[in-house]
Amino acid sequence: MRGTSTTCDVCGRVKGETNHWLVAVSLLDHAGILYQPAELASDPRKSDYTYIDICGHNCAGKHFAAWLADSTRTQQEDVCQQ
Repeated sequence: MRGTSTTCDVCGRVKGETNHWLVAVSLLDHAGILYQPAELASDPRKSDYTYIDICGHNCAGKHFAAWLADSTRTQQEDVCQQ
């Protein structure tokens, strides 16, 4: 995590001293997502990856549900175009 001004990209909560945060990491233009403890996320962050700061399991679940819905919608659009 970078600095003390980190906010959750799902709900906007500001990171505190003892919060146990996650980072969702995905490679641009590839399917899949990795959730890992924030302490294990690479720093500096690499430009070919997307990093989403997440304040806890509840927001991780919301993020995954949104990602899955978007992924499903994209697949359905691809099938309709064929």
